[in-house]
Amino acid sequence: MEIEIRFQGLEQSEPLREHATALVQTHLGRFRSELTHVEVLVGRRNGASRPEETRYQITVSGPRLPSTIVDHRGLNAALALASAIERTARAVVHDLGRARSRAVAAGTG
Repeated sequence: MEIEIRFQGLEQSEPLREHATALVQTHLGRFRSELTHVEVLVGRRNGASRPEETRYQITVSGPRLPSTIVDHRGLNAALALASAIERTARAVVHDLGRARSRAVAAGTG
């Protein structure tokens, strides 16, 4: 499972990169055989009337998994990152369950 952490519109932060990598390994590591690529895009979202938010877009893909994208925003960067990765893990469970159901229905699973 290849993990890629990218920063868009803000300075790269090695501590945030390490934290993101650790969270991905913790929450998505159990799907290591199903996932080939995990990309975490970290950015800022500025609003004229709203406070600045940290935005995370997490994309996961694998041989039996369509490209799954989770987008999450939050005021606290660390909490938003944890929530985004937890949401991604739930989406992976859901999508893999659907793939297994399709394989059984087709007689290939």
